[in-house]
Amino acid sequence: MEQILRSKEMAEIILLPVRHHSPACAWHIRRMIRRLKPDAVLIEGPENAQSLIPVMTHEETKAPFAVYCSYQDIKGEIGDKEGYYKCYYPFLDYSPELAALRECKTQGIESCFMDLPYREILAACEESRTKGSSGDRLLSGSQFWDRLCERTGLRSFEEFWEKYFEIRGLRMEDEKWFQMLLGYCRIIREDTPPEQIRSEGCEARERFMAGKLLKKARELGENGRVNWTQNSCVQCDACIHVCPHDSSPRVREMTPEEVYDCVKKQIPFIRGISVSGGECMLWPDFLKELFKLAKKDNLSCLIDSNGTIPFWDYPELVECSDGMMLDIKAFDGDAHRRITDEGNDTVLKNAAYLAELGKLEEVRAVIVPELYNGEESIRAIGAYLAPYRSIREIRIKLIAYRPMGVREEYSHYTVPSPEFLRHLADILREMGFQDIIII
Repeated sequence: MEQILRSKEMAEIILLPVRHHSPACAWHIRRMIRRLKPDAVLIEGPENAQSLIPVMTHEETKAPFAVYCSYQDIKGEIGDKEGYYKCYYPFLDYSPELAALRECKTQGIESCFMDLPYREILAACEESRTKGSSGDRLLSGSQFWDRLCERTGLRSFEEFWEKYFEIRGLRMEDEKWFQMLLGYCRIIREDTPPEQIRSEGCEARERFMAGKLLKKARELGENGRVNWTQNSCVQCDACIHVCPHDSSPRVREMTPEEVYDCVKKQIPFIRGISVSGGECMLWPDFLKELFKLAKKDNLSCLIDSNGTIPFWDYPELVECSDGMMLDIKAFDGDAHRRITDEGNDTVLKNAAYLAELGKLEEVRAVIVPELYNGEESIRAIGAYLAPYRSIREIRIKLIAYRPMGVREEYSHYTVPSPEFLRHLADILREMGFQDIIII
């Protein structure tokens, strides 16, 4: 989805996840449309049912009703042989899709369906041909839900949903409700094997819907800018995905004092702060003033950096920091340049400089076996940092590459096996490192 939505000419897009036939979701959808008054609302539904929207929203049309789709595969183009396929799209008064269509009609807002036509869904989705439409199959059938229900003492996904999304959901702000659902959807997505996602037709449908969003957003955009409104943000990250530079329009200028005012509200729940980015070391003076404020409340202060900016140029900032977390993409200079288009001389000098001062809190390495020799790199990193362990124990974090949220040219790499990651951890333990984390 994010690879398709990149564009220089884009209106603001807000993605709202829904669950079919959820009263709380339908209620929040109506409220969001009334408050935001968007230029257009695109809804997950078969594109070839677009002509039925006036009938579906007509005052004499009473729910429950269903949109019936069928396709007769006479030549066996979809399945192995001739077949007759059919499905129903049921709608209730509390179906979020119908609620959105009705609210759009009331508000005079353009609405349309953006999903694949039924025939193309059948072609893309083997499961649809054998088991019918997926419905909540991916959402409710995950092992994550099984474990979560065990932890919360609930018997099923339905019971969990009823408690946290329906009953409690009606007392939540609209944005918070959708943020919560979006968070769960992301976890489920990561917990679902890629081959299952493909067999369910998700990738083909997302590609089609992203194209629809892209076309409509280009029609509504102006001056080639991605617009962001803080008060309506549900943290769906669509504004980042549509940016051709992977940058976020979700920014505003703040002073160190304004940032720390936000931090202070969390002091009862935290022991310190970590600053990251982008590259936070592009703003060293800001960090220094922010850390001075934090130190007055006895908060620890850590810096998360890619190591490309010389820390030795900012001794006062280093002094008021409790530690630095540093990325070493690869130890070999040529491999590092192949990954980042930059050498790693400054990165390695930073690691040594900070380690000698006892300020190197953590070193992280993302393991991508097909991109560079991970074992050689880890051995070299360990040998390079081992002499400094007598000053301060250095945490090494081994991060397995995962093909989520990456650009297309990196999407085909294989995830390293747990056995290989444990092997790398054993190498570091043999060198004396004790604090090793595998992610």
